Amino acid sequence: MHRFDSGRGLQKFKSTAPMWWNGIHERLKISCLSGLVGSSPTIGTSKFPDLQTKKFQRKIEDFICGHCGAKVTGNGYTNHCPNCLWSKHVDINPGDRAARCGGLMRPIILEKESGELIITHQCEVCGQVKRNKAAPNDSIEALTKI
Repeated sequence: MHRFDSGRGLQKFKSTAPMWWNGIHERLKISCLSGLVGSSPTIGTSKFPDLQTKKFQRKIEDFICGHCGAKVTGNGYTNHCPNCLWSKHVDINPGDRAARCGGLMRPIILEKESGELIITHQCEVCGQVKRNKAAPNDSIEALTKI
């Protein structure tokens, strides 16, 4: 018998637990029971809306380009060097700095989509491919070399 089936296994703890535990307990109970029938609940899904990670986190950071050495002043949306267009693999979702790879990302494709230039980067270490909008201050010379 699964310990969440009746809830009796946690009844004593639940009565002395802080108020926030009750909500988490119910989510865990639903999560574990639904896991028994084949679904695989994960944090960041609609089953746990208050635990979802933000898809975009604005970070204003200056950096030194790892490819050409240029000093880049960030504006919160800067994700590549405007001189050489190289990027660094630091994000899973924009601004989260959760990627552990840290490899340099080569600009490999330039496309025009809905009137905007899109640069596709590929990580030199792990091969991850990401698309990013070109910035107004990007080097025209570097853009034409892609």
